[in-house]
Amino acid sequence: MFDMKNLYESSQASLSEKETRLEKNVEINISKAVSSKKKKNKSEQFDIKPKLLNLRFRILNNHITEFSCTTKKARSSTKEDLRRRSKYIGVSKNNSNWQALINVNHSKKYIGTFANEVQAARAFDLYSVAMRGDKASLNFSYTPEEMLERIEYFLEHSCVKFDS
Repeated sequence: MFDMKNLYESSQASLSEKETRLEKNVEINISKAVSSKKKKNKSEQFDIKPKLLNLRFRILNNHITEFSCTTKKARSSTKEDLRRRSKYIGVSKNNSNWQALINVNHSKKYIGTFANEVQAARAFDLYSVAMRGDKASLNFSYTPEEMLERIEYFLEHSCVKFDS
């Protein structure tokens, strides 16, 4: 005959083992989620120096002969949006400062905050050229020499060069 007590204890033991395995799986999944968040945060901080070095090489070897500006498409919007909007690509007003952002792989990357919208637009241009090369949408036109000067300045000082 069945011993009900032994059957009950063995089912409790196997239930306890299952719960332990589930807890371990939950801990593993949580640790994976935390580590993937860390990786995502690192990828949000993108480095354009390697791309600028490649671009510098292409300019020096006459593979790129011009950097021309693109006009920004006009959008109708509310008065609130118009106060925050800039006439430049990738630039918007954030409180009293201007900020530059660029879309990379379908996500916005923060470039920085600037005193005026022209500085933010120049910073956007450098990052845009670094990410997209000669197909970049730019706010201003540049000769290869001007762009090379801006690239050299960024590589040396790790900041964008603004006009005097």
